Amino acid sequence: MAVSIKSEREIELMREAGKILAATHEELKEALKPGMSTWEIDRLCERIIRGYGCIPSFKNYQGFPASVCVSINDEVVHGIPRKNRFLQEGDIVSWIQELFTKVTSQMQPGLMVLEKSVRKQKN
Repeated sequence: MAVSIKSEREIELMREAGKILAATHEELKEALKPGMSTWEIDRLCERIIRGYGCIPSFKNYQGFPASVCVSINDEVVHGIPRKNRFLQEGDIVSWIQELFTKVTSQMQPGLMVLEKSVRKQKN
């Protein structure tokens, strides 16, 4: 596989997409709380991504039904959000989100531990 050298413009577009994704990641992280379903996390993530004028690239990719992959505790990555899968206090929650802007795509994983104070853990 050949290495693709990016132009300055392509790098700037990737940087902007990364900034949007980082902001999306932070908004989602702040909203997570015990009692929330993974389906609610997906709905919120999609609203946030679309609010920036972007498209959640996981949605409908090879039949994937959601905008974000959400895994709880010992689940392997790429968990499919469900209406009946709820976060509990003390859960370790990880998620992967990806978005398309008009010209590029970026991906970012997230991780946090839900406690009474909803303490956040650095990536």
